[in-house]
Amino acid sequence: MEGDIESAIQGGLYHLIFEDEFNNLDQYLSKIVSENEVVGKRKESLGNVGGAGYMTPYYYLSTPPDDKAIQPVYEAYLKDPGTPISELESLFSKADFVAEDYNITIQLYMEYENVEPDREIFNKVQQDIKSMSSIPKGNYSVIINDNLINEKVDDGIKDNSLQLTFPDSIIKK
Repeated sequence: MEGDIESAIQGGLYHLIFEDEFNNLDQYLSKIVSENEVVGKRKESLGNVGGAGYMTPYYYLSTPPDDKAIQPVYEAYLKDPGTPISELESLFSKADFVAEDYNITIQLYMEYENVEPDREIFNKVQQDIKSMSSIPKGNYSVIINDNLINEKVDDGIKDNSLQLTFPDSIIKK
């Protein structure tokens, strides 16, 4: 679809510019998965589905089209993909950045079949995201699904999924 590739590249650039913060988020989610009976998507499946922006096994990041904060970074990257990260960082416009527009959707799945989404894990992830100051700025949604995934759309959201999404999402500014 139009804009999917651009969104994925822009999300990847945002991830690259704020690599330390995303590493903190990745480490946190890896710990949640290792200590609880939840999993993310298999990396193989990420390449088989359509664009939702930049994707990892535990979350996907979507950026607004023609966002003024990331646009100069995106344009520089398209001109020269070898542009040093430090130069790309300097092009990111913090003055034009709107955290609410950068959607980071954390989506986890129960590890085992026939197990309902775990409300305790759901609540813990929400509270932890709210209290963490070392993760990327953005608009966080949290979704815990059972183990069944619709393979046609690579999605597990159903009536029993636990969801904290817009307008109740967590804004990290």
